[in-house]
Amino acid sequence: MATERNVLYPPKTDEEIEAERQEDLKEWRKRAKKSDSSERDFDPGTYGCHEAFHTAWLMVVNVAGNLLEHPAIIQDPVWYRHAYKAHDELFRLYQEMGAGHGSAVPVTTSKSSKPKKSRSKGK
Repeated sequence: MATERNVLYPPKTDEEIEAERQEDLKEWRKRAKKSDSSERDFDPGTYGCHEAFHTAWLMVVNVAGNLLEHPAIIQDPVWYRHAYKAHDELFRLYQEMGAGHGSAVPVTTSKSSKPKKSRSKGK
């Protein structure tokens, strides 16, 4: 996967990024055939998509609170600019995912699951 191959040397162009995504997708599909996962498990509105959506938000908050507010980052204009751009891109990812995922609510799983009955008092 990309995180294993290019952690220090990320792709530079959109074409390189897309080629890497296609390679990762091919590898994921091979692994998915050996399990009970399918691409449908990660469509907008599914729990799999919600998991990625939530992780994107955690990353936005993490970069904002742990990098943008860190004194070492604030003191260096280059580091701050990199952290700011990372935060901006993660926020854009979160917004785009939300647009797709949110329109497909409610969150479901590919496996059938019945909602639990509420245990409110008086009923």
